[in-house]
Parts: sequence; C-alpha cells; structure tokens
Amino acid sequence: MVCTGNEEEPEWEDFEDEELIDAFEEEKQMTPKEIYRYVSSQILGQEEAVKAASMLLYNHLHGKKRNVLFAGPTGCGKTEIWRSLQKRFPFIKIVNGPQIACDGWKGSYHVKDIFLEEPAEKVKKMLIVIDEADKLFEPSIGSAGVDYSRKIQNEFLKIMDGDKVDFVSEGNDAKKTTIDCSHVSFVFCGSFETLLQNREDKPAAIGFFQNTAPDEEAESITIEDLVEYGNVRREIAGRIQQIVALNALTVDDFEHILNSRKQMSPIRQLEKLYMVNLSVDDKTKRILAEK
Repeated sequence: MVCTGNEEEPEWEDFEDEELIDAFEEEKQMTPKEIYRYVSSQILGQEEAVKAASMLLYNHLHGKKRNVLFAGPTGCGKTEIWRSLQKRFPFIKIVNGPQIACDGWKGSYHVKDIFLEEPAEKVKKMLIVIDEADKLFEPSIGSAGVDYSRKIQNEFLKIMDGDKVDFVSEGNDAKKTTIDCSHVSFVFCGSFETLLQNREDKPAAIGFFQNTAPDEEAESITIEDLVEYGNVRREIAGRIQQIVALNALTVDDFEHILNSRKQMSPIRQLEKLYMVNLSVDDKTKRILAEK
C-alpha cells in the first residue's frame, strides 16, 4: 500500500544532520533505521518496499546475502528505490535485464560482464539489481527450439549458489577470472504483467493490477506463480527469500510529490537547477498530477 500522508516521514532537511552524515561514513555502522531514513528522504510512500530494501542492504553489509523480488506496475518506484541507494552505496549495480544475452554471443552483454567490467574489490560484495527481470525470464525460443532465457538463468544460478565462479573474458587477451560469489545478493525488479495475464483464469484476485481502493493491500506474487506462469526456473525461484509487491501511484500520490519539500519533488528540483523560487497554485498541481 502506498503511504501518502505519514507525518512522521523524515524530511530532507531533517536528514541533512551533520552527526547523521558522519555516521554514514562507516557503512557497516548504519542501522536499518538509518538506511530507511536515507531512502525515505528521496522516495515517497511504498513504505513496505523501502523497509524491505533497508533490511536487505543491512544484511548484505554484514555478509548475509539475500535475494529478493520487487514486483509492481511501471512507474511505481521499484528501481528508483535502488537508484537512490546506489548514490550512497556504489557496490549496488543496476543492470537492464533484457540486454543480457547468452554467453558466447559476440557483441552482446553477458552475465559475466556484470563482474568483469568492475574492479575486483567491488565484485566480491556486489548487490546486483536486475531491472525488468520479468522480460529476462520470459521465454526466448531460438530457431533450434532452445529457450535462451533458461540458459541465461542457468548462469545466474551458479552465482546465486554462492560458489566460486570462473569467468573467461573474450578477445585475443582472454583470461580467466575467479569470483567468490558467497556475498553477492540479487534483486529482481519487474512488472510481471505477462505472468499475471497467464494467471488471469484463476478465480483469485489479480493483485496490484486491479483497480483497488487506496487502502487495499497488493496481493503478492508467489514462488509457485513465478515457476508456473513466469518461466522462472524452480531452482532460481527457490533461492528468492522475499517477494515485495508495490502498488501503482495514484493522482493523490503525485500531488503529494509536488507538494513535498523533499528533493523528489519536480518543483524542488527545478528550483535547485535554476536557483529560483517557484510558486505553483493548488489547481495547477492537481492538473499536473492528473497528467
């Protein structure tokens, strides 16, 4: 559920506290609450998702790898949560899922490139966010009847198992690099529209793609849904510890963003960009939110 009127949400000005910023210099000293406050300074609502991201990051910082899935409609803030965290934690790497090709395809971006293009000290503790993961999981059948999506998932499985994995670079100077994946975590983000369409004939509710009332909770996608309707290998689905459902933002949410004093507000961003003070009347804000 999207929270639109929580008066206890920390404002940007509250976050810019000298003592708190000093505490952030040592990443492992950050508590889940401090991480939550950081994300909440830049993201409106989706409180459960922000809490889940904060706990995942806290565990990751302390060597406890976890794999989670963020599911929700386009524009609800799934990836933006991780973009905000990436500003503070450079070991978070966001990858566009549909661009990943099978190993061996020349001129393509491969799973191994996620690691080989980064410095060695970074890859050992990377938190990898796969954006549009649902598109990556969808069947991709080649002329020989091979589902290339499954082959790519096989490559992910080796990493998710936490073993030491050998990656061989391409070209004349090809060399083997061994990566210890025991502390690598994954976040899969996607709308999973195809999965939900495949599940439409079930009598149960469809979840966040319904026109639900603002106070209704979004129904979670289950592990079995991923396997049965989402073309996700059971071994991959079984290694996902948590599935977080996000709802679509409403007109009221967008209006709240415009009224916010936080940096997420386009009005605040324009003021900072052009070094001016802007005054927008309530009627215009409502029109903008509806657009």
